[in-house]
Amino acid sequence: MDRDTHDRPEAAETQPVHEHRILGKQSRLFRGGITVLAALLFSLGAAQAEETSNGTAAARSEAREIVTFLAGPDFAGRDALTGDATLAAGYVLAQVREAGLLPAGDDGTYVQRFNLVEERPDVAEAQLAAGEQAGVHGTDYTFNSADAPLDVTAPVLTLTVNDPVDAMLFAEENAAELQGAVVLLETEFEAPSAYLPALSEAGALAVLVIGDVEEQEPVWQTRNEEHTFLEDVKLVASLSGRITPSFADELLAAGEVTLHVSFETRTVPAVNILARLPGTNPLAPAVMVGAHLDHLGVMDGDMFPGADDNASGVAAALLTARQLAGSDRRPDGDTFFAFWTAEERGALGSAHYVTSPTVPLENLEGYINLDMVGRNTTEPGVDDVSVIGVQLPAGTEALRTATIEGLDAYPDNTMKLRAEQLLELHGLARMSDVLEAEGQTIDLRPVFYLSSDTISFLHAGVPTLALSSGMHTDYHAPGDTADKISYGKIAKIADLLADLILKR
Repeated sequence: MDRDTHDRPEAAETQPVHEHRILGKQSRLFRGGITVLAALLFSLGAAQAEETSNGTAAARSEAREIVTFLAGPDFAGRDALTGDATLAAGYVLAQVREAGLLPAGDDGTYVQRFNLVEERPDVAEAQLAAGEQAGVHGTDYTFNSADAPLDVTAPVLTLTVNDPVDAMLFAEENAAELQGAVVLLETEFEAPSAYLPALSEAGALAVLVIGDVEEQEPVWQTRNEEHTFLEDVKLVASLSGRITPSFADELLAAGEVTLHVSFETRTVPAVNILARLPGTNPLAPAVMVGAHLDHLGVMDGDMFPGADDNASGVAAALLTARQLAGSDRRPDGDTFFAFWTAEERGALGSAHYVTSPTVPLENLEGYINLDMVGRNTTEPGVDDVSVIGVQLPAGTEALRTATIEGLDAYPDNTMKLRAEQLLELHGLARMSDVLEAEGQTIDLRPVFYLSSDTISFLHAGVPTLALSSGMHTDYHAPGDTADKISYGKIAKIADLLADLILKR
């Protein structure tokens, strides 16, 4: 929508937001694997958007207005840590109110408030010493990121690797020695963070890459104010950093190190938007449709619009809400619509919700997630979508098993089966879950299913359905713009969801 047709929307429920412009950091959960997959997909290229929808012209126009506005300059990429995502939440709040939906947030409002906490190593207090010989941060070593304070004396190990498999084998063969150790890593690999998961899972306290050291700001890590399940399932927990060869030799000669890491901390207010469409039977189970509202903001002077990721999902959810609210038919149970913040920081908005739900989770028949539904990736002119749904037992261990070993051990749920039956009826092709790329077979389901807000509901044991069109060359890039979206496809998906909800 043209910018001059709207007043600049207020932040949700007029909550003031303190702006903290933290740039260049993506979600810390499962992003390593996604980065590898994205590189392969980028090498294949992706199809440009095609208007092939049979959806109504009005619905296509509405989808275009929503995506164009959310991906425009007013919201500066909708970063959850700057207040721009909260500003965009004010726009979405106005949309659900105008559609006639009822509040489903805290205290009779559309808003659920909580705080995001940012933490990073306090370099002024950092200590790394070999016996009496203490190093100097920025000269002898640097700390990049950490997930917890440390104040320990630890043994030192050295490891030379040229492939992540080397680290995995080393972790398997030296599990006892790695527990509680500091690992000095020699590698020429350009992304040493690829070695962190295996060493961290084996219990290494820190992984320091041997090489040149430059003074640099450590990375802010983002979490919820309260402890959530994400603290239990994250796969990378070690302190990371760099160390000079000469200081590494001193640590190895000493055999053990004294390590002290404390945190700088600051908080950022955040909001989810929650609305309810009443059903005809208050005793019938409810369903929730959700999409994350935030994106990556501005990095190095470039705005990341996030038109597909995930203004497209927000638009599909809003169109579904409008269609159901304006229909003569209503589903038996309530339908909730949720617009999450901080998905790009580790699904933190939905994680907060499942730990502090405004409707009992046991009342939900299922949760339907919309993330990146606006682009076509199979071939030009084909509106395709991946429909993924499995039923996991509730709890951290089941989720960790699914994350590490895959989803094949778990059965499809009934929502997936019903949704797939409706695809052809609504002019949508089923996207393959398996990609053949550069001689590799890649299962896309964990990427689409375990790296978005579905993970929060999976952990809680809620039957979950994920709709996504998957990755493309503009994933997490400034080129994810509104002109590349298939708005007819968004209209089709909204039609499908409305049909699915009415028939459940």
